[in-house]
Amino acid sequence: MSLTTDRPYVRVGDITFDLNGSRTLPEVEIDGGQRRKTKEPIGEDAPVVVQILGPKAKEVTITGLCSKAEAGRVDDLDQEPVVTVRSDRFSGEANPHTTNTYQAEGINDDGFSEYRFRIELTEIVGGASVQRS
Repeated sequence: MSLTTDRPYVRVGDITFDLNGSRTLPEVEIDGGQRRKTKEPIGEDAPVVVQILGPKAKEVTITGLCSKAEAGRVDDLDQEPVVTVRSDRFSGEANPHTTNTYQAEGINDDGFSEYRFRIELTEIVGGASVQRS
């Protein structure tokens, strides 16, 4: 699903990453595919049968630069069972299962340290739900 907006952005939960100064938009990587089951033939001349079970949940990885305050919010995302993700590459509900932040080398144009972040999420498909243990 694609977003229509005059201002490009990526949003994960309540964190919005947009074009700010010299900062570029975060990269959004999507890994998807089909679930399938291969059935072995019975008999020598029988063909192998591949049964398509439907799409796998997409794995979404978002990486980029952020401020120190945003890095703290990214660190807390893995405590949320489900967040809304909006970008031009993926829009939907997802479970943020892994986050990583670390200070980038150097200082940005505003004189503040920047942080690199990585957020890994799994798409919530259909009626699936995520529960805390």
